[in-house]
Amino acid sequence: MKNISKINSTDLRITGNKKVFHSLENAFKKFGIDFYIIGAFARDIMFSLHNELPVRATQDIDIGVMISREEVFNDLKEHLIKNENFKADKNEPYRMRCGNIMIDLLPFGEIENEDRTIKIHGKETFEMNVLGLKEVFDKSEIVEIENEFSFRITTLAGICILKLLAYNDKPESRVKDIEDVDQIISKYADMNVDYVCEKHSDIMENGWNENLSARVLGRDMVLCPECGSVRV
Repeated sequence: MKNISKINSTDLRITGNKKVFHSLENAFKKFGIDFYIIGAFARDIMFSLHNELPVRATQDIDIGVMISREEVFNDLKEHLIKNENFKADKNEPYRMRCGNIMIDLLPFGEIENEDRTIKIHGKETFEMNVLGLKEVFDKSEIVEIENEFSFRITTLAGICILKLLAYNDKPESRVKDIEDVDQIISKYADMNVDYVCEKHSDIMENGWNENLSARVLGRDMVLCPECGSVRV
């Protein structure tokens, strides 16, 4: 069993929005959907676990949801709208809002096409490359928030993989992804001192610096070019 990390809702500034998390957790359980938090909110959680403050804190939530087919995804959204006071976004079929929180539900799994893309039909057909979502999910960690609910969260290495893949897909609109990767690199070794000393002492010949941090993070982001899959 994976170790479970614990965090306070006040550390994430979500105290007034706990109902959103309960609503999401209950809906995913109802439909038997595995899920995990990705993106900037996952970054904030991981930084908070290491007593680090992110440069750009966010309350928007990106969630990878393992979906078998589009009908299940549509049923999930309909349930959230009818029973949990969520609202659908008029333009983006994967986006919902609850109060002041924007939630992106990003499907992956059996719903994927052979080229690792998904299509969601709404006002217009939305297509997205989801390469990496399944592989990063497999290495996600469990975080418990004040003994009330627990979520799978992508690791910092997983966040970097997804951000680099997103940047490679649309570099013109994903500049912040590179900034976030750079931020993680700058702090990665300092947030994992014991781990670095125990597992990566062989690359510490040049001292404790950002190059060491980048090399350790790189080792934790192992890509398999032959099959196109990602291992974290």
